Formats: sequence, structure tokens, C-alpha cells
Amino acid sequence: MLDNTITLFSSDSRPQYTKDIFNVLALPHGSMYRFRYKEKYIHCDIIGDLDNSKIKGTTALIAFRTNLGVAENKHFFIPVRWALIENVQKSADFYLIDFVVKGFAVFNKEFDDNRNNFDDINSLAKKYFTTNDKIEAFVVKNTPNIVITYNKSNKTNDNEEKDRWLKVIETLHIYPRFEKCYFFKASIIRNGLAKIFKPGIIREGGRTNINIEYNNFCDISDSEINIEYDECLLIPSGDKKTKIECRYDSAMFAFQAKGVLSKTPTQIILNCRSSQDIETKIKIPLEIKRNYFFLVARVILSLAGAILIGLPGILPDTTPTETTVPMFIAGSLLIAFNWLIPYKE
Repeated sequence: MLDNTITLFSSDSRPQYTKDIFNVLALPHGSMYRFRYKEKYIHCDIIGDLDNSKIKGTTALIAFRTNLGVAENKHFFIPVRWALIENVQKSADFYLIDFVVKGFAVFNKEFDDNRNNFDDINSLAKKYFTTNDKIEAFVVKNTPNIVITYNKSNKTNDNEEKDRWLKVIETLHIYPRFEKCYFFKASIIRNGLAKIFKPGIIREGGRTNINIEYNNFCDISDSEINIEYDECLLIPSGDKKTKIECRYDSAMFAFQAKGVLSKTPTQIILNCRSSQDIETKIKIPLEIKRNYFFLVARVILSLAGAILIGLPGILPDTTPTETTVPMFIAGSLLIAFNWLIPYKE
């Protein structure tokens, strides 16, 4: 990885770029996402590093900035989330930058004290966008002096991440185009044995639980969450559509794999639509794997049950029924317990 950090800006110049910020805000920790930039929007100080094999693992700040209105000096920017660069590839005059999303940005004191309205943030942004090369660049070396440096080794709990997310969206909604939008945050809840497996894997007998938190700072509730998934592979816990009826709440979705298709890739897509026509799309890739622990347990129980059921038939006729009958009953119970172990993936 590189010694310095980089900043990946997205803007409101096109609807897709706006969606990118909302998607990055909503993705579960550790998810992959991709930004695409024309070469002319990459600062000359960093473009050489993008072709460097050491770029993988470099820390990046994902941030929102205005594009429309820059000529009128209406600058506005918000640090959103940290990420680690996974891969960079060039296609024609475009750079495709894949990254893994990490924790939400923590504002430094100056930014935190001056983010209560558009004019205050505009004043801070003007200090950054001082030259044309900064105004025109969307990929730059280092990060603006508005965030606390990201430390990969620091661990945060769910409540801390939620507080940071709330602070980011509270600031984003100050931007006039976002003031009536819903903001979403997805997290994968892993319970029991699922905690020891890699994220994004469903094993037979288990399930994936997805919690979606949403927040709106205005009295608007005309929104919904629609779920897309492969019905041949997954069984959901509820309906495909959930109506959002309040400003701040959460919704839980659970999915269990069906069929026996080991190492089968699939994904769950949650389309979060609001009345402001900004759709947040959360893609959660999954892989269905066989749970060999359950398979081995079924084999052992079946074998033990068959032995106990068949053993009275080969014992001497003088064997008392007080011995053979309990053996037969025990074997039958083992076979019955065997069917209680889930066999679907």
C-alpha cells in the first residue's frame, strides 16, 4: 500500500454519482464498491500512483462535494466514509477503482464546530477549493483537513458506528438537494456459529440476517424497501416489499438457503426508494456452502441408529428382551434425531 492516503470524491453532477454516495453510506462494513473516473478528473499528483502495484490496501476517504454551482463559489463538501483500495484498472480513458468500505468518517473539531448550516460548510470548503486543479479533480492525494485520521487498528462497536453514521447524514441533509431524502444503513447480524464463518457465507442450518436502519429529517414517509433475490436459492422471512411509515426506524430481513448447491454464489439486492427519487441500492453478495458438521453428525447418528436397531437380530436368542428392546428403541430415537438436523444449505 502507499504511504499516503487518497480522497475519492463523488458529486451531484449526475444522478448516478449522487446514488454512489447514498450507496456507500448504506453498505455493510467490509462490502466492495466501485467508482469510475475519467482520467482528466484525477489530480496529476496521484495519477502515477494509481498504476502502482502498491496501491492495494491504501486508505481512502470517500467524500461528497458539489459540482454544480462551483462557478458561483457555492462549494460544499462532506467526508463520508473510510475505505481500503482493493484494485485499480484502466479502461480506455477511465480508471475503475474498487474499494472495501470501512468505518464512517469522524469530523475534526473545526469541521464539527462549523457544520450547522450551508454557509458555515461553504466557508470551510472555500479554504480547500482554492485552485482550479483542486476544483476540477475528484481523485486527490491525501485528505482535506476536516477529518480525524483513520486508524485501521482501532475497533469500534456498533453503537459508535451508528453515531458516526448519524452525524454524517445529519450534515449531508443540510445540502438543499438532500434535505428531504431518506438515508439508509445496512448491517449483517451474525449469531451463534455464524460468527466464526466468513461474512457473506450461508451454511446449511443457518441464515443471514440483515438489519436496515433509515432516517429522514423531514416529515416524509412515502418510501419503501424492495428486495430482489434468487427464489430458487433463498427463502426470505417476510414480504419482498416493506413500507416505510416513520422518519426513523429499522427493518430486519432474514434469508435462509434452500436446496443443496454447495459453493453457489448469489446476492441480495435491497432497493430503498424515497419520494425524492434518490434510490439507494444495497447489494449483498452471498455464497451458499455446505455445513459439513451437520453432514458428519447425520452420518454418525444414522450409523449408530442402524447398529442399535439391527444388533438384536444377531444377538443370541437367549438375550433378554430387557436388553434388546431398549437397544431397538435407542436406535429408533437416533434415527429420529437424525431427521431433526437440517440438511438444506
